[in-house]
Amino acid sequence: MEQQKTVTYKAGEQIFALGDVGDSAYLIQSGLVRISVGKDEDQRILGLLGDGQLLGEMAVIDSHPRMADAFALEDTTLVRIETHQFLDRIERADPLVRALLMLVIERYRSGLDRAIEHNQHDVQPSISQDDFYSLRVEAALKADMAAGRVAVQLQPAVALANEETKGFEALLRWSSEAFPELATQALVDIAEQTRLINELGYYVFKRACEDFVTNGLHKAHWLSINVSAKQLVQPHFVDHCCDIAKEAGMPFEKILFELTESCIPEAEVILPTLNQIRERGGKIALDDYGNGTSSLIHVCRFTVDFVKLDREIIAEIETSQEALTIVRAVVGAAAALGIEVVAEGVQTEAQRDLLISAGCTYVQGYFYAKPAPASECAAALGIK
Repeated sequence: MEQQKTVTYKAGEQIFALGDVGDSAYLIQSGLVRISVGKDEDQRILGLLGDGQLLGEMAVIDSHPRMADAFALEDTTLVRIETHQFLDRIERADPLVRALLMLVIERYRSGLDRAIEHNQHDVQPSISQDDFYSLRVEAALKADMAAGRVAVQLQPAVALANEETKGFEALLRWSSEAFPELATQALVDIAEQTRLINELGYYVFKRACEDFVTNGLHKAHWLSINVSAKQLVQPHFVDHCCDIAKEAGMPFEKILFELTESCIPEAEVILPTLNQIRERGGKIALDDYGNGTSSLIHVCRFTVDFVKLDREIIAEIETSQEALTIVRAVVGAAAALGIEVVAEGVQTEAQRDLLISAGCTYVQGYFYAKPAPASECAAALGIK
């Protein structure tokens, strides 16, 4: 896997030179960069760039050689942006927008040529703090995946009838010193913005299967793994998952693919992939059911094996009769359709008792166990 990183230049060091191949761009995290052409007395300064500004982006987008030299005027830290990070975003744009972008770049280059000729200073583009942040996160996450520093933990799903653990959900866990404030869902949202979600998805799938089998959990338990619409529309997605599971020794029929909220608008597009999963013996679950986006029509359209009740509804069943009524209605409808129900986010004994009275099959939440490494989950079940 290609790694991305933060690079540092000392004052006076050259970052790139006129005529170089543009294989990456840079975001200035801190410091000051001079863009110039010529040497010594003939040197002409085209621009000075500071924090949050881009340099070298045009050569990445249109594959032309560098048009100027770039030097660090002081100690400077840059975030390297690979070509695909630009192209991923351009590919998502409307064709007219892409055409306009290339036209703007062509005119920009022409303007830069004139600026060089007349010794004018060029105005360089900058990006928003949010975009800067997401690019930094993407680069750090890719590097940590390559190094195996992104973890997967498991949380058990417990049968209410006898309080036995029947399965586990694989949950992404990334502890980054650079981004201690970043919640898992926010991380996934950033990954969803580009094809990084596909790399991350396969990483979690492989890591979860390997950990599950290594610790003997595959013999009597199912493993549920979240998948997004972007993953499901990738060519050969099911084949890749089958290969990963086979290599790890994980029975494919014990894998539960949890459809995230992003799958709802893409229902028609992802149906062929869901059919392939079922043909191979895998199971389908609809996650966060009852949150306002999902509905019974999606349960029928996706032909799911499980629905997972949204934790926000479960949090209200002790105080809201309406929430409890919704839970009972979902459980009743699921039973009529032969679908299992898992209630997520169960934290209290009262919530558990209400779910028992509602006829819910399985529960998942801190009341029973927090997410933990596979080895700890196996030890808690007495599996050696």
